[in-house]
Amino acid sequence: MLTNLIKILLLNGFACLAFADPQSVFCPQKSGYINIGMTVDQVIAACGQPISQQKSDQPAMQQVPIKQVFFNNQGQSTAFYGVWAIPGGSGNYGAYQPFGTKNGGAGSQLEIDIANNEVRSVKLNGSDTNAISICGSNISVGDPASKIYACGTPNLVNTTYINVPIPGGQKPIIWVYQMGQYEKPMTLTFINGQLHSIQ
Repeated sequence: MLTNLIKILLLNGFACLAFADPQSVFCPQKSGYINIGMTVDQVIAACGQPISQQKSDQPAMQQVPIKQVFFNNQGQSTAFYGVWAIPGGSGNYGAYQPFGTKNGGAGSQLEIDIANNEVRSVKLNGSDTNAISICGSNISVGDPASKIYACGTPNLVNTTYINVPIPGGQKPIIWVYQMGQYEKPMTLTFINGQLHSIQ
């Protein structure tokens, strides 16, 4: 009796740990482990048949690391190597005022996003653009990441990620398992016949 109770507690403990680690999960149905990257047949051997299967309408997504690099000269008297203000003012200089003048502009905030060591997007004062030339060098989407340092030292660098469709356009297949009577169902996502995510 005590041995059975210990087995039940251990199995429940493993089932709870399964949701703490999304890379590997214990399946009590067949006493096997599943891991990201396994094939459909390997998952069935470890967990048995799912309670449901369906093809998703949405494309399969993956997380891509991205670095957001900010250059901020708003409110300062100097800017990117003698650049003129973006929004102009009134006065002797007409529509565009140089930085640091009495009627000069308020400066610019430049954000350049880098993924896979190349420029993925450029934002000037919060607006998307394909290219900029305010740093004394043309910087365009698709350029090597090293080119952005023509703008000087960044004021801020933030590392995050973006969700992008997986190349190939295959839609994922979703499997659902009920691990225990009172537990939340487990969802497995397969792409191209391999386990991509466990939730």
